[in-house]
Amino acid sequence: MNRHSNDLRVRAVKYAKAHNKSKAVKVFKVARQTIYDWLKLDSEGKLENVVVYQTKKSKLNYIEIEKYTNDNPDLYYHEIGNHFNTTDENIRRILKKLNFTVKKNKRSTRK
Repeated sequence: MNRHSNDLRVRAVKYAKAHNKSKAVKVFKVARQTIYDWLKLDSEGKLENVVVYQTKKSKLNYIEIEKYTNDNPDLYYHEIGNHFNTTDENIRRILKKLNFTVKKNKRSTRK
């Protein structure tokens, strides 16, 4: 779920009251239901008290993982995961975000 800043909420509600809700949806690029929810919160006096949550930071350092993988390109995901005390699936997702490709095995063909 995408949390919006309190400043954006206040500006969108003022704009929606001054003009109309359809224009507010287009200008602020939020869903129509979001505008209605914010207007309801504003009528209850709770609009500015909404807490904006921070996302959780990763415990793993992506730069260290990339450096370790570049230094050891022949390791499997589970071996890299064991080094960083995490799962191989987590390492796979991190390396995918870093656009790092693994060594490809050529399929053998009958001659």
